[in-house]
Amino acid sequence: MDFCSKYAYDYGFDGSDEEDADMDSIKFNLKKIRKADTNIISFCFDKLIDTNQMFAGEPIKCKKCEAILTSRKSISSDQKIWKCEYCYENNEINISSLDQVPDQDQVTFLIEPAPQESSSSSTQSEASDDNKYLIYCIDISGSMNTYVTADGSSRSSPIMTRLAAVQVACIENLGMLKSLEPKKRVALSTFSDKVKFYSDGCSSNELVLGGSSPSVFGRMGFNFNSQTSHQSQDILSNKDELLAKANNESGDLKAVKDSHSILEKRIKALRTDGMTALGPALTFCIGFASRLAGSQIILCTDGCANVGIGSLQGNDPSSEVFYEELAKFAKSKGVVVNVITIEGTDCKLALLGKVADLTNGSINIVNPLNLNEEFKSILENRSIATEVNTKLIVNGKYLYIRDNNYEAAEAQAYESGDAEAKKELEKTRKSVLDKNIGNVNMGSEITYEFGIRRLNEEEKKDSNGLNKLPFQLQVSYTMPNGAKALKVFVKEQEFTRDREQAEKDILSKELFFANFAQKASSHVTKSNVKAARYKQHQLQQFNSRTNYEMPEMNQQMNVVFDMNPEAKSSAMTDLQSRDFNRAKKANRNFFK
Repeated sequence: MDFCSKYAYDYGFDGSDEEDADMDSIKFNLKKIRKADTNIISFCFDKLIDTNQMFAGEPIKCKKCEAILTSRKSISSDQKIWKCEYCYENNEINISSLDQVPDQDQVTFLIEPAPQESSSSSTQSEASDDNKYLIYCIDISGSMNTYVTADGSSRSSPIMTRLAAVQVACIENLGMLKSLEPKKRVALSTFSDKVKFYSDGCSSNELVLGGSSPSVFGRMGFNFNSQTSHQSQDILSNKDELLAKANNESGDLKAVKDSHSILEKRIKALRTDGMTALGPALTFCIGFASRLAGSQIILCTDGCANVGIGSLQGNDPSSEVFYEELAKFAKSKGVVVNVITIEGTDCKLALLGKVADLTNGSINIVNPLNLNEEFKSILENRSIATEVNTKLIVNGKYLYIRDNNYEAAEAQAYESGDAEAKKELEKTRKSVLDKNIGNVNMGSEITYEFGIRRLNEEEKKDSNGLNKLPFQLQVSYTMPNGAKALKVFVKEQEFTRDREQAEKDILSKELFFANFAQKASSHVTKSNVKAARYKQHQLQQFNSRTNYEMPEMNQQMNVVFDMNPEAKSSAMTDLQSRDFNRAKKANRNFFK
């Protein structure tokens, strides 16, 4: 857990509320605006793999705010009472020795050990990271037969088709996996107007869903007729049936060291045909991968879904709901979905990209000739933990946490000038914030902002002001081997009434900019351009005060003010969707 500055800025007893408007605020219809400050905390999830003090079992928690006991100095001399440092609640405790209490600022509680290996189920016993599933989900619709050139222009000579470029990238990727991760279990799935699942390629049969092919019934011993054709096509519009089919498929795939040559032949034999049943294919692949948390899907497409569930033709609002629900399901199962689309195409990433965004996968638009590098970078960005949840706890008397929902409400209240709305804001301030993160990798970083509460007259009398306060971050997660753990991080922050001192002693300008990028882009992707403008204006004010060199941000961060305040995220272009989703995952290294 890291602070943006050596000192937090103490706004005083009046709290960190609105400040006087300047001409720029009036220009953008922001009558008053809270100045940006350095009261920012971050956490880099690579710390989950650090070793530190470890305890077995559940920790001791405060009965009021659920802070975890990590300091022996807050325990009474008779070892029966713990006064919580965050809410000042007196908690009765039952310990025989202080050795039962952590005495470090980082501690790990092993909540549940890794599952016992079972010789009867390889999908349960094969729990290490290098043998999770990797599924190539490849678009083989008719448009994938389009030829590509080296620079993407019509003036250059065509080199190969889009599908051929994908085939080359997959085959090179398989060769690398065979050498570096021989236990990885790889499956292949394709989609056109039907969905095919080849599993690890070692079986002569493949599962075919939809279209007019009898394969799905032939392998079950049925004769194909017009009625089964109708049933076959209907499954592409039924999410539950698709998930059930995926669950019924054997998950006992061969390691890539054994399936490499057969998969390569399968990939080389792919041919283009038909339309784009992307939604059904992605649903099936997520359903298959969901049995093993930490598995990845690489979806490669060049067009909009237009067959079955999740079709993006006709602006059907149910499609947006479908991708949101599918994303939540994948996240809950620890599945990472990576989406690759082709330069010069329109794939409606504003909706499709939600699945990659929520599962912490990558979203990119590439020249097909560069696909191999993209595949390689995806495999290097593996999950280090799944089912990750965080809980930040601050001192409830003096501080509150400024999450996205609070900030959006604040921007609306300031813009409207509604005094009652501003009063309501004070009632919604939290000193404890839970977040469901899902999957994380080595580069994942989360940022928080905190504000200073306004004290009433009675509270002022009982307070000497801020000096130094502790912050606690709890991170619960599942390791790659299936063990469940809880890490607790505690850090104290000094406070100053001198804003200039707080901004002068900044520890990480990159952290400040990462927090801005995460917050502003999150508002845009939630169709709240007004809140993003508010955040953008805060950044401009901060820069005018400090004269820090502004980083080179992606173009989308510089056009927020030009966007329609009522714009919906679903109307964004593929490039805008990609850039805003990247900014949501910005970490400090993003600005170095």
